[in-house]
Amino acid sequence: MGTGLALTGAAVFAALGWWSLGRADIAERKANLALEQRSSAESRAMDAIDRIDRAEREAAQALAEAEHDRDMLRVVAARASEDSLVRLALLREVEAVNPGALPQWLELTVPLLLESREPARFGASSEPLERAALSPDGARVVSLDPRGVVELWSATSGVRERGPRRLGRAKPAGRVLELSPDGGALLVAGADHSLELWDIRDDGRAKARVTLRGHRGPLLAAAFSPDGRWIASASADHTVRLWGPLARADAEGAGAAPPSYALRGHEGSVRSVAFSPDNARVLSASDDGTARVWSVQAGRAGQSAAIILRGHEGRLRGASFGDAGRRVLTIGRDDGTARVWAADGSGRARVIGNPLAPTLAAAIDPASARVVTATRGGVLTLLELADDDAASPLTLARGGPELRALAFSPDGGHVAAGAEDGVAYVWSGAALDAEPLALRGHGGPVEELAFSTSSSPSPARDEARRETTLLARTDAGVATRWRLAPARAGEPPRRRGAALPGVTRELTGHSAELVVATPSRDGARVVTGSDDMSARLWSTSPTRLIAVLRGHTGWVRSAAFARGGAQLITGSVDGSARVWSAEDGRGLATLSGHGAPVTAVALSPDGARAVTATTTGTLRSWRLDASGEAQRLRATDSAAARALSGHETAVWALAFSPDGRWLLSGSRDGAVQLQRVDGAQGAPTRLDAHDWRVHDLEFADDGIRFVTASGDQRARLWRRVGDGAPRLAREFEHDAEVASARLLEGGARLLTTTYDDAMWIWPLDQEDAPPRIIRGDALASARVSADGRVAVTRHARSGARVWTLEPLALHAALWRVPALCLPPARRVELLGETGDRARRAFAECEARARG
Repeated sequence: MGTGLALTGAAVFAALGWWSLGRADIAERKANLALEQRSSAESRAMDAIDRIDRAEREAAQALAEAEHDRDMLRVVAARASEDSLVRLALLREVEAVNPGALPQWLELTVPLLLESREPARFGASSEPLERAALSPDGARVVSLDPRGVVELWSATSGVRERGPRRLGRAKPAGRVLELSPDGGALLVAGADHSLELWDIRDDGRAKARVTLRGHRGPLLAAAFSPDGRWIASASADHTVRLWGPLARADAEGAGAAPPSYALRGHEGSVRSVAFSPDNARVLSASDDGTARVWSVQAGRAGQSAAIILRGHEGRLRGASFGDAGRRVLTIGRDDGTARVWAADGSGRARVIGNPLAPTLAAAIDPASARVVTATRGGVLTLLELADDDAASPLTLARGGPELRALAFSPDGGHVAAGAEDGVAYVWSGAALDAEPLALRGHGGPVEELAFSTSSSPSPARDEARRETTLLARTDAGVATRWRLAPARAGEPPRRRGAALPGVTRELTGHSAELVVATPSRDGARVVTGSDDMSARLWSTSPTRLIAVLRGHTGWVRSAAFARGGAQLITGSVDGSARVWSAEDGRGLATLSGHGAPVTAVALSPDGARAVTATTTGTLRSWRLDASGEAQRLRATDSAAARALSGHETAVWALAFSPDGRWLLSGSRDGAVQLQRVDGAQGAPTRLDAHDWRVHDLEFADDGIRFVTASGDQRARLWRRVGDGAPRLAREFEHDAEVASARLLEGGARLLTTTYDDAMWIWPLDQEDAPPRIIRGDALASARVSADGRVAVTRHARSGARVWTLEPLALHAALWRVPALCLPPARRVELLGETGDRARRAFAECEARARG
């Protein structure tokens, strides 16, 4: 029995073991199934994650493509717009990671930055200006402060001209300050109710003065006739006086005072006086409520008969001729009206304004029958005066700060309004319905505006350039001067020049025309040369003057850095060249004895050799030691200099190859010469490269290719084949003389400039690709660092500027330009945005602009 129980127990235990093993197997199978299910779930999850990632990438790509499309639409719309403010608003909203990669973004952006400029400033709030006058050519400003101190300023630089800081002292608190039409004579109020005529032609030094006496009360106004032969003065003694005709001696401040003739008839103080364009009539406005048109010839005969313009109730603020002298504008001080009269007194006056909507300021177009008026609430209205005087006004501005001053430019091409918020607004006469140009930075309400229009010769063209200058004086006593581009049909007004922190930096300080500006290969240094017989060495990061390079006794006409950047060389019309340290501007060597003006210079890459060229076509090679710390070289030192094969005409360009073995030279007759300068034997190779003078040339980094630029409107790319004659590889046609040519990025692109103010960027890896064309401000030449990141541009009227050409820096600069954001209605029109999207985008732009 025991044995049976034992067997039974064993069987039970065996069964339990098998059962346990079965259970374990089941559990293992379940675990494996669970693992398989988990793995499948994880795989499905990974697939889902992959699908999500793929969807996110596709969404991101779609978003990027959509944003790219929106960016391209902004660029296309900017290109199509003739309004520079619209272009600026569109281009600064481009959101691409690299906006420079978008076609045409760069060539649209750079000109906008060239147009943006801070003004030249004269005076300070601690010594407020009582009056400021602008010379007819826009080059100088004369100022008068309340103490009677008269100062002459250079309007180009915004600093006092060379010579005495003060021209002299006039009667304290006197408000008479007038410049003659040629800018050489000055009228100021003198003591004892007199008027003083100063000569300021001699470098800003006031010569002996002619004192004009005859008034018995304070001088309130004075004017020169357009031909400069007559002076009219107005006084609190109720009279107008004519002085003249002025002899040349009188105008230059020598000799006796000219005869004077009293014009009597006003019964109150005379507040303003002006001549007609034909010099035959004088217009005056008085506190007696009348304006009078006097005959100059009748005044000389002792007759005071005048055409009396009567109708205002109360005092007059002023009067002026317009419409080429056919009409007269009078402005009431008390009755809130302005009136337009026929200058001959015929017909009825056109009344503008009323006591409920008083006229605060008004101006008449000197050249045509147009009047602009400002009324309360910042309303500005332009009225075209038709023959029947029934024309409807055009509202230029409605609502905003009060407008205190108005002016037309002499040619009628611009209308300016000065506001109490310190902004001057400018409309173009050819596009009055466009947004005005807002000139900011005056520091106070604009009280007075004055225009001048001048012409200057255009490089390489026969026609003259016209330039308009605006002078604005504020109640804070600061005058600001702005240069405006000429008004053209269909174009809004534009500013000239550029000085945007971080993008462009002006290189100022030369006292005469700047004729050369070039950077070192790495862009860290710039050398400028001028007709003031000096050169200047600059650092570009940050922009600062390192040294003034003095020693030349003639104009500095050429300059170049060694390829390694340790030395630089300058050439002058005094017949010498000088080598300088590019680190601190120390003089290292003087190369003299050329016997003719030095027109071109070059340094070998290691700085051990210099080559100079002259107007006679001769070339000289000078030996220096490798550091540039050369002995003082002389022409008589035969070991220092040796003659190279020269040209038949003046040589204007030189360049060394990167290895220093070859020299390129280009001459006035269009010839280019390539010769060995490392001592190897062989005759130079002459190329009849161009039909006219060679302005510039340069080797590529490979030393095989080189580029030439010429007055025949072509640039050409050449390739050396062994020691044989170079072959023409490509020709680049322009529509004006090519002033300079530079190979960028190791020769991947070519940058050329032309004398019609354009910069051309040519891709060399695409044979048929068109160039990018960037228009600039009187652009004369451009030199670019080897990496294409730093450019130095020279301008015909405004000196030199250092540029960064990095697209992101340029993009950031667009947001620093004070400009309006694109209104929602314009966004819908130009970009096709929905109303809600346009309003959101406008609000975002406003927030960013304020930030």
